[in-house]
Amino acid sequence: MLFCGNQLITTAYAQSSLTNGLVAYYPFNGHANDESGNGNDGVATNTTKSIDRYGILSGSFDFNGSNSFVWVGTNVRPALISATVWINTTNSVVYNTNNWQGLFNIIRDSSFGYALYITPSGTVGSYLYRVGSTNAGNWSGHADSTLNATNIRCNDGRWHFIAVTYDGYTHALFIDGVLQQHIYFTNSAGVYYYNPGGLSIGRDGHYSVG
Repeated sequence: MLFCGNQLITTAYAQSSLTNGLVAYYPFNGHANDESGNGNDGVATNTTKSIDRYGILSGSFDFNGSNSFVWVGTNVRPALISATVWINTTNSVVYNTNNWQGLFNIIRDSSFGYALYITPSGTVGSYLYRVGSTNAGNWSGHADSTLNATNIRCNDGRWHFIAVTYDGYTHALFIDGVLQQHIYFTNSAGVYYYNPGGLSIGRDGHYSVG
């Protein structure tokens, strides 16, 4: 997948070498349509067209950090994930009641599943839940894997390329092409998803229902 506040601007670009196995691709070039050809179109709410990292007008979306999001739904729920996004933000405090513990959810699928987020201090993190674990579906439990790149601030007004991957064993977080943190599991398992809810960009997928 290619996915791709207060003010978070996101954009994405596809390359031919990356289209093998592509599930969804959202360039945000004036709309939230999936341009992978798989028909997983998003629905944008309260987003603003903005300039992308190449200076192209309407080449990205501006999320206001309060009520902006793109609702994708439940069709994009692979057992293994590779999600990437370009982000640009200058804000150090991002909070609203629809974001989990004050985090701005760049990508989040429901209340479990997986997420890629930016913290109020500008650091980036990711979590995921695995099928068959004691945490899956447990509201009082913790994610099976939580990654935090605490040594890098991404709220510096520059474009940053963020990637999160999970191959069934290893959950990894990359910033600007450099591995920041990873967790390895000795047994293979897919991502655990929860219903109701679905995938949202810029908001918690659980709160995007309806």
